[in-house]
Amino acid sequence: MNNIEISNIKDYKVINSGEEGIVYKYNDSICFKEFKHDRVLRSKESKIKKMMKLDDNSFCFPLGRVTTNNNFVGYYMKYVDSKETFKDLEESYDYERIKELIIKASICIERLHQSKLYRLDCNLSNILIKDEEPIFVDTDNYKYKMHAPEFWTGDPLLIKYGRRFSDQDKDIFLYTMSLMQLFAKDTVLFDLFEGDYLNEYLSKTILPSHVQSGLIEIFSDSKDKPYLHYMLQDVDPKRLVLK
Repeated sequence: MNNIEISNIKDYKVINSGEEGIVYKYNDSICFKEFKHDRVLRSKESKIKKMMKLDDNSFCFPLGRVTTNNNFVGYYMKYVDSKETFKDLEESYDYERIKELIIKASICIERLHQSKLYRLDCNLSNILIKDEEPIFVDTDNYKYKMHAPEFWTGDPLLIKYGRRFSDQDKDIFLYTMSLMQLFAKDTVLFDLFEGDYLNEYLSKTILPSHVQSGLIEIFSDSKDKPYLHYMLQDVDPKRLVLK
């Protein structure tokens, strides 16, 4: 099944709605996303055709096109029956569980980068938790190439230093900071930067020294870029909190 024609579907229900599109449940194994704006369809269709070749159980990559009167309007993917996301972990104080999920998610991100794809997404709601495994959704927003105007989010650190980061560096940065928020709880990490470099942020934490040095090394000129799961494997997660 390469295409789903909406006019041929008798029963489907909304499970999520965002700025870009609406996600519907088609059956117990398939859901689909219909884009709201015609202006994105051409670029989305080209990328989705490319992503349909990818196969990774941890990512809800597009499986095929969704059409209306044979015109492309979206894509379908596997349906994951889970209401818990990484965003929900902000309310959890089970730091050992958070650490283990972060390690698993980091391994997934490493595989993603091996496919030359970049998440560039701080939204923790787009990582579901199913049977204690992370499942990444909303993959149509992933980038094969990052263009500078898309990256300037307004954060002073990114504006000041972003031009010398590779796409992989940028992705690891956003991913790392969003996951560290799970330990910071009510303290907003991005507000701590105020234009300072990463070690200024780290001085406000009680992160173990090897984690601090590892985070800094991510943004060094070294060709070997460490991933967060390497740094967290031997860490006591109760110490990964802000002062």
